[in-house]
Amino acid sequence: MTRLVWFAIAWVAGILLAQAAHFPLIWMLLCIPAALVLWVGWRDSQTARRAAAILLGLVLGSVRLALSEPLLSESHIATYNDAGGAIGLIGVVVQEPDIRATHTQVVVRSTQVILPDGEIRDVEGRALAWLHPHTGISYGDEIELHGSLSTPPESGEFSYRR
Repeated sequence: MTRLVWFAIAWVAGILLAQAAHFPLIWMLLCIPAALVLWVGWRDSQTARRAAAILLGLVLGSVRLALSEPLLSESHIATYNDAGGAIGLIGVVVQEPDIRATHTQVVVRSTQVILPDGEIRDVEGRALAWLHPHTGISYGDEIELHGSLSTPPESGEFSYRR
């Protein structure tokens, strides 16, 4: 097989490895000089060039995955997920409420969070709230909710995160 095929296989393997292992980005970047030494230092060796292509593919695939994941700061609502305890959330309803028999689902663009100690912080991001049915909430309403934030579960077929 050509070096490009080995590189492509290693790229995919690097993405899968990074997803499973969660290596720090700096450790992945430190492998790039090793791949370049293999590539340049043993230019006459077919095995060394193949190993360099594989190592480079692994590293660049894992770096690609690491760079594609969002970095959440304290100003993002998701940083307060699974924190334990009730908090307040102030925001605007940005989609028509989904009214069901047992509950109403409301998508809220968060603007502020009220921490358990009463501190108010500005935040951004969307939250999916499950409310009692027939709450009278409409698209565009500014609302204040109180409860706990939790990270939604993922299954093979569906994810709220995507």
